[in-house]
Amino acid sequence: MVMGLSNRIVAKLAKKVCVGFPEVMSDNLKTVFTGNPVRLSIRNGNAEEGYRITGFRSDKPVLLVMGGSQGSEEINRMVETEFQRLKSVFQIVHVTGKGKLTNGGTNSGTDSGTIGGYKQFKYLGAELAHIYAITTLIVCRAGANSLYEIALLQKPNVIIPLRSAAHNHQVLNADYFERMGGSIVLKEGQSLFEVLEALWKNPDQMESMRVTLGKLAKPEAAGMIARIVLELASNK
Repeated sequence: MVMGLSNRIVAKLAKKVCVGFPEVMSDNLKTVFTGNPVRLSIRNGNAEEGYRITGFRSDKPVLLVMGGSQGSEEINRMVETEFQRLKSVFQIVHVTGKGKLTNGGTNSGTDSGTIGGYKQFKYLGAELAHIYAITTLIVCRAGANSLYEIALLQKPNVIIPLRSAAHNHQVLNADYFERMGGSIVLKEGQSLFEVLEALWKNPDQMESMRVTLGKLAKPEAAGMIARIVLELASNK
């Protein structure tokens, strides 16, 4: 939602500027709203493989908790504080980040440990698509890539923006997705469990969120950017 300093400088020199959010559009004709490109392969996960990886069962909702590429100590603490209540309703896949342990995980290799109904990873690579396939609700940060992946997958979600991010961009990203109806932003002082439980108990809200996320998704973003690059190259 906010251009950093280097992008603002380069934008003055560029022939075209592709932006991830419509509200970043300027009045000049060189700005193009493409959305953020995401890996379309994340839609190709296999639920059976997801249940095999986690050891979870299919008759209880799955909560995926991620804290960005480095993990999040803030989110990890929230999960640890409300662990028993969360686990009473959800099976939990928790991506903690390297070296950030909670609830007895071993953090050795990719797989960081398992407790019944709780699977901890320090990161997810090729497994992520399969985990997405079994996920009911997502908790994550508000980076643009994460939000557009969630939109592509149409997964109801609660987002916890990193408030120290440069130019407050995660808060603004989160605010946009919430205003559009695609996300719920966890406010300071709110219980993560109570917000998630209320969402889970409101199937109409979850369905409305899915519909909105489908409208926000930009699966064509990478193709649009590629076409713009090729057009510029051919007009040299």
